[in-house]
Amino acid sequence: MTKWTLDVFKDMYYYELNAKESIHARVSVPLSALSIIVTLIVYYLSESKALPPLSWSTILLIIYYGLTITIIGLVIYSSVMLYKIIYGNKYGQLPPPAQIQEYMNNLQKTNNTEEMNQKEFHSFLNDMYRDAAEENRKNNHIKIRYIRNANLAIILALLLCITNSVPLYFIK
Repeated sequence: MTKWTLDVFKDMYYYELNAKESIHARVSVPLSALSIIVTLIVYYLSESKALPPLSWSTILLIIYYGLTITIIGLVIYSSVMLYKIIYGNKYGQLPPPAQIQEYMNNLQKTNNTEEMNQKEFHSFLNDMYRDAAEENRKNNHIKIRYIRNANLAIILALLLCITNSVPLYFIK
């Protein structure tokens, strides 16, 4: 392995770690939106006690409760997606410095020349960076899909919250 390939895999590794941090930073807005939705759900449930019993507005009541249950389902789904983003996947990491030092010491104990040991060590590092970068790339793609799903569920829940205000207004 050449120094060039090692640099490529090292750059890929650090790029994926930065992408991970970027994905984690994108979770704050959906979490804020979830708190607003949960507040609206609590409001809807507290207002449902003041609703009249079944009457001419039975259809509106069914719509109201159906939308509230759907919103709760969307909140649970998006919460699970956000949890998976934060805690879901194990990222590839480089071995600890002590393990790298042990590998270098074992290389020096062999009867290889210094140049052969250096090539072997670069190959070892190259494999470590490549494997970790590949694992992190896969995890980042999964997390991006999770954040898209969570955002879609949150947007749909917000729209349903707005829609749910209509039956509440007419029922009262």
